[in-house]
Amino acid sequence: MIKYLLILLMVLGLFSYPAPSKAADLSLVGGLNNCMPSGATTWSSKSSFGFGALIASDNSPILNLEIGIIYVPRKFLETLTERNLTVLEFPVLLKVTAIPFIFFGVGGYYARVIDANGADTVFDSNDYGLGADIGLRLPIAPKIGLMADLRYLFGLANVDKRANTTLNMRNFEILVGLTISF
Repeated sequence: MIKYLLILLMVLGLFSYPAPSKAADLSLVGGLNNCMPSGATTWSSKSSFGFGALIASDNSPILNLEIGIIYVPRKFLETLTERNLTVLEFPVLLKVTAIPFIFFGVGGYYARVIDANGADTVFDSNDYGLGADIGLRLPIAPKIGLMADLRYLFGLANVDKRANTTLNMRNFEILVGLTISF
């Protein structure tokens, strides 16, 4: 089995061309966020669109650190009331590229509510948690590529200020964008 895996890795390596030496990758992304709150009351998920920028170190062909900022509305239903928390998300992920073009990441995030749409007294402005992702980077030119990223954010903070109510954020994000190496 290991022999076949090594052969597959070598074949995939033949189809990748070496990129010129670079220090970092900047990805401009847009995407879909599906917020699935978890807690004691009746919450249901809603989807919304966001955008942002991610920068990844390129010190190693296998292991990289990625940080970013993503503007994303988190929409969900609380019983019959639609909630819309607009947040700035700051992910920090350690990415591993084990197979050319495919990466995996783990890390954390901090999110700050910048607009609670009238629910400032109900929800806390700070959220933090763990994150994991899997993605694909396809080179289209020596310093330009396309990227697609599926990530899951597991909120650890209780962002509901009301007594006896718990709200932890659970988000799926699909990010797609353009990567520029410099």
